[in-house]
Amino acid sequence: MNREQMLRGVGVSPGIAIGKALIFKGEGAVLRRRTVADNEVAHELQRLEKAIKKSKQQLISLKNRVSREAGKDFARIFDAHILMLEDEVLINAIRNLVKEERVNVEWALKEVRDRLISLFAQFNDEYMQDRGIDVEDVWQRIQSNLSLNPNLNAANLSEEGILVAPNLSPSDLAQMDKKLLRGFVTDAGGRTSHTGILARSLEIPAVIGLSDVTSRVKEGDLLLIDGNEGVVIVNPNPTLIQEYESKKRRYEEHEVELLKTKELPAVTLDGKRIALMANIELPEEIDSALQHAAEGIGLFRSEFLYLRPSFSSPSEEEVFLLYRELAEKLTPYPATIRTLDLGGDKMDNLPEASHEANPFLGLRAIRLCFKRKEVFKTQLRALLRASAYGNLRIIFPMISGIEELLQAKLILEEVKDELQSEHIHFNPRVPIGVLIEIPSAALIADLLAKEVDFFSIGTNDLIQYLIAVDRSNVNVSYLYEPLHPAIIRSLKLIVDSAQKHEVPVSLCGEMAGDPIALIILLGLGLDELSMNPYSIPLIKRLIRSLRVEEAKRIVRGIMRLTTARQVEEYLLEKLTRRFPEGFL
Repeated sequence: MNREQMLRGVGVSPGIAIGKALIFKGEGAVLRRRTVADNEVAHELQRLEKAIKKSKQQLISLKNRVSREAGKDFARIFDAHILMLEDEVLINAIRNLVKEERVNVEWALKEVRDRLISLFAQFNDEYMQDRGIDVEDVWQRIQSNLSLNPNLNAANLSEEGILVAPNLSPSDLAQMDKKLLRGFVTDAGGRTSHTGILARSLEIPAVIGLSDVTSRVKEGDLLLIDGNEGVVIVNPNPTLIQEYESKKRRYEEHEVELLKTKELPAVTLDGKRIALMANIELPEEIDSALQHAAEGIGLFRSEFLYLRPSFSSPSEEEVFLLYRELAEKLTPYPATIRTLDLGGDKMDNLPEASHEANPFLGLRAIRLCFKRKEVFKTQLRALLRASAYGNLRIIFPMISGIEELLQAKLILEEVKDELQSEHIHFNPRVPIGVLIEIPSAALIADLLAKEVDFFSIGTNDLIQYLIAVDRSNVNVSYLYEPLHPAIIRSLKLIVDSAQKHEVPVSLCGEMAGDPIALIILLGLGLDELSMNPYSIPLIKRLIRSLRVEEAKRIVRGIMRLTTARQVEEYLLEKLTRRFPEGFL
């Protein structure tokens, strides 16, 4: 009898699926270096151009297919792949290897691919690491089109089941028969992978980032995957299968119930209206946010524009078109765009920041923007131009003091003056906010409130900086406690300062979508919560079942507690009493 195993990864697409394991190894042909004669170089370059042209045609076809199956926004995933094929920096790197080292184009392609994948893997940034998957997808497509026997359908299914693979590209997923695919699990990948985004749009349960699932699972094993919890169970026992089948039914019924509140406002029983917004990082996620009844975008991270394989900065027009689309799609709802929040290690021509000992304490976000003022001004120009097309808001990240905020505002005014002199239309009163995510900013929130139109609290970083803990470090991650009394007291200080100066305050960290933390946030007086779109229906249902006055009393009780455990136990007791049938 096959042994039962439980594996944990990253649930990137919700839902529960049970089925037979279908193994996809995805091995490509063995590539060998071959020296080419001088008179063969032109032929090799011609082969490359033909393969690129064919790859582009295939990607356009795939994009059209996904547009029909999942919608135009999700089809845009393939725009990034097409742009790689048009990136002259990358293509010239391949051409130069062929011409200078006299090697076959397959080997040159492999060399450039290996350099890029290695570079992406070094970044301590999940989004950047996930872009390596996109590079691999495009490179494999070109290699396949260089071959006499291209095999681009290796991941296609011939029977119903759950796909198990080292990795799965958006192209692989787009080409599969969705009637046969119950779900998929992979060794690699992260929350921001394009494959995960596409899986969510197609409603295919998926768990990725399992590290070694392909070595633990055999063809034909029975798999149970829970995309909500990021759990994969190999060869589950009959009792467990029955339990998860029941859980699957409850989940589906729960989703139906939550959708009933979709059109209803997030209003407490005593009349307090809370704006529920979505955090997104890619334009493909806009539709998902609206489908889950988001009342705007509380945080749009547009760093993907700057994280292209060639590491070249985008043009003003490219950034403008993205922001304009965001503004137009969300009107009349607001869209809060965070200015560039990258470390210097991800920007070209900035050697002084490429090997920082403590990158999270170094040249990043607003500090990098001041160093790369031309990049910062280009983004601000695009943002201001787009403000004429909808309700955009600008937020500055990693502000540590009043001087930084004033400097950022001064540069913004410079850009406004430039646009006015060029007779370019924009909203001169576009709201300006500060992302409070550094302890020093929390402590001077009263001073910052005098200079901005709104606050947003970035609890993910604020917690790490306040407690001095890296939550991705397994040795100390247990210390990452959102309910730590220091966190709650800091939040109270920020909200009280904002209210004193009549500045609306939002919270955009993971804490915003935590049902247990919700009652604290209501009791503290938050006006707006921004979260993963999938968390909005549940949080809305809970808000509609609570009273602000009740939440305030609970917060007063919490202020007397001394540990995170005490806070959690106190909250669970109150919530269990309030929701005896369960609140999740």
